[in-house]
Amino acid sequence: MVDLSKYKAAPLTGAANNLLIPVTVIPISDDGMEEFNEILRYHQNLKFYNKITRTKSGGISLDRRVYRPPMWDVRRTRSCVEITSLLADGMRRFQFRDPITNQQDKTETVMAGGKALRMFAKQLKRISGIDLSDYAIDNGLEVRESVPQY
Repeated sequence: MVDLSKYKAAPLTGAANNLLIPVTVIPISDDGMEEFNEILRYHQNLKFYNKITRTKSGGISLDRRVYRPPMWDVRRTRSCVEITSLLADGMRRFQFRDPITNQQDKTETVMAGGKALRMFAKQLKRISGIDLSDYAIDNGLEVRESVPQY
């Protein structure tokens, strides 16, 4: 049986905001896989709990017809598999992913490439007045597909 109290949580509210729910990153490893699967099995055994209904943008729908905690869901995004849990003892998100892209933990020394590019572009415009978006090409996707993948 999984003890969820050892994971970060926020108090359950009447209007859950997905971005304000604390995230626990479970690294991609054999031990991480076992931990994530234990948490998933725990939630799957909650037979009479509602599933979270998502908005088009991936947020938690607050429509009163579908927002009825306690509830949970599991979903796959581009970068991770995530369990969102809105239970009586708190709201939690568990992400099974590579911690390099962890935006919550500011102690990471490695930054995700997309974030690094955005920060570079912002500084370049601020310091030199160069806007990288001015250099974008119309057929960028075609060019991207022609670049060999390693």
